[in-house]
Amino acid sequence: MKVKAFDTKSPSTRILSVLVPMQQDVVRVWRSGEGLVLIASLLLLSTGAFNMAHAQNNAPQLAFDVQPTNTIAGETIWPAVTVKILVAGGILVEQTADEVTLELTDPGDAILSGGDAEQVIDGVATFAGLSVDLAGTYTLTASSGDLSKAMSESFDITLDIPTITEPGDNSFVNAAMVDNLTISGTAGGATTARITITHEDEDNHTIELIVMVTEGNYSTEVDVSDLQDGDLNIEVVGIDTDNNESDPANITVTKDVVLPDLSVDDQITNDSPPAITGTSDQPEGTEVTVEIDNETYTGNVASDSSWIVEVADELQDGDYTAEVSITNAVGNTATDTVVLTIDRTPPEVVTIEAESGINDPTNESVFDVLITFSEELADFDESELDIDNATATGFSTDD
Repeated sequence: MKVKAFDTKSPSTRILSVLVPMQQDVVRVWRSGEGLVLIASLLLLSTGAFNMAHAQNNAPQLAFDVQPTNTIAGETIWPAVTVKILVAGGILVEQTADEVTLELTDPGDAILSGGDAEQVIDGVATFAGLSVDLAGTYTLTASSGDLSKAMSESFDITLDIPTITEPGDNSFVNAAMVDNLTISGTAGGATTARITITHEDEDNHTIELIVMVTEGNYSTEVDVSDLQDGDLNIEVVGIDTDNNESDPANITVTKDVVLPDLSVDDQITNDSPPAITGTSDQPEGTEVTVEIDNETYTGNVASDSSWIVEVADELQDGDYTAEVSITNAVGNTATDTVVLTIDRTPPEVVTIEAESGINDPTNESVFDVLITFSEELADFDESELDIDNATATGFSTDD
């Protein structure tokens, strides 16, 4: 049988006649760029007659095929949204020069990217790069020329859960970090990030600040010196321009600013190379560092808490500044500076003065003798005096 095709804007105007095989319920249809349905959905009556009224009212329509899915703000909606051109009965208009455009039905301040006109291919327009920059619940509206617009199902755009890349979870905040603790990470879709640092004590002492997010990244330095030592909870929440908030990201760090104990022995010696010694409360094996004249020497804490650092280089007699340091497991460093004296020159006797009035001593005579040396002595006693025909008793020193 033959049926007539009509201009959708003027159904009374016949464009052409088409021969339709009998006993066929659906015939392929298509639409030209001028808005003509060249073959409609053909619903044949049982008598074989064509339902002309149906054909006249069977204008093509837009319909969403793949609906938009819930996505994070700024990220591509996937799978790609597709829109079909159909006639009644869900028949696909496969051949057309039409283009389809997408927009947010009620955008507010949000911006839809990737919704510009897409060519219909085999009856389908595909939008592979759609994204929305602000969190919220939205629908899409599809339009194409004079065709009736179509609305998608609603979908949610949410803020990405932030990440905290620095400091690391379960890491330590030591004495060198408390004045400028770096907190950084990502907050996709957010324009600012709220950072909350809480000390998990009975009063829950808290520091809160808002930082800018640039291209999805945030970074700041925080002074946490006023918070007590112990566990600190760091929470980051992303916030967009409409004050939508993301779910929080949380980590725990431990603040510990206690310095290790370090003591250094007096460093006067006639040995060269010398050894620097002292004690510390750090575990056996902890490294001790000594720097002298820009040279660094190391030793380790022994099981009895003592330590010794052997200086490998020969030092000339004189005074040297020795900088001693030790670092504990959380990175806190204790330092001490001592003067190392190398003295390998023996003292000289400058004067020996007997008590006045003793001009002719006898075996019974007892008198005082004052001996003056060129420098201060250490551990000197009467046993080191060699006196002919006399014995020294009651020895004392006077600086």
